[in-house]
Amino acid sequence: MDSPPSWYDDLHQQWVATLDAVSDAIIVVDSGGLLLRVNRKFSELADAPILSLVGKRLGDVAPWLTDGGAGVSVLPVTSALGRIVQPRRCDTDSRLYGAVYILEDVTPENAIAAAEAELVRNSGISVSDTVHTLLQTLALTDPYTSNHSRSVAVLSRRLAQSLGYDALWSHHVYLGALIHDIGKISVPISILNRPGRLANAEMNLIKLHPDTGYTLIRDLNLPDVIGEIVLQHHERLDGTGYPRGLKGDAIGNAARIVGVADVVEAICAHRPYRPALDVDVARETITKGRGSHFDERVVDACLDLIEDGLDFATQGNGLGCA
Repeated sequence: MDSPPSWYDDLHQQWVATLDAVSDAIIVVDSGGLLLRVNRKFSELADAPILSLVGKRLGDVAPWLTDGGAGVSVLPVTSALGRIVQPRRCDTDSRLYGAVYILEDVTPENAIAAAEAELVRNSGISVSDTVHTLLQTLALTDPYTSNHSRSVAVLSRRLAQSLGYDALWSHHVYLGALIHDIGKISVPISILNRPGRLANAEMNLIKLHPDTGYTLIRDLNLPDVIGEIVLQHHERLDGTGYPRGLKGDAIGNAARIVGVADVVEAICAHRPYRPALDVDVARETITKGRGSHFDERVVDACLDLIEDGLDFATQGNGLGCA
């Protein structure tokens, strides 16, 4: 049999390099479950060199990827290295003598990174960059509110995750909580940090900060959930909140989460005009407002986190935020 022409080897190497450059893992498996071809990404998932994988049974080198038999799972699976992978079968090509599978890495941080990248392509700047720029602006005028916001963001993300929301949505809740008080840059620092009772006019000025904040960010191409948080985090289920007196289902889930986190952190953190209060005060406050002011599920999740020993009373950045 004649050997292939030299250009064939060059073409073969180009295809190998192309497949190795793909971010998804690619495998070719025959009807008996033998690996015929794999790319570099799959060798990383399997934690083994490419040459040691070809010709081996898939179930022997990557049992996490099989359906219990010789077939490839159709459901998301977790690799030996902890990556979450979604297999997708392509049309079988007789020239390959096997079925082709693309294994997409859907680990949560990858989903967040992909969503961020899409937003960057669309807007030229990432959501995280925009939010952190706004937070830095707030820190220049009111470092206490900035630190409070960081702590609220950490607690809000933990609440979202404990309630079963996915990583991307929880991340957006975190970002929204970081700037939930951005509207306070329009309130004089002498009012924000004054001890004692404020005059009605001063309190009314503070109550404008959700509307002010929403006006600041509404044209920045941020996810809707962030705008919801900025505008609604002081709304209460019974309509006694502000700035719009929304009730019940009119208040978004993200705002309900941040609303509870905001109250708990404000009580438990050191403020310029008073020392931090005991966590029992926060527990009593949200329990008393459960179902009337605050979402029952969010309150219950927060009480569970408190019982697990979150340190709400950490000075400065609260909750150990950096």
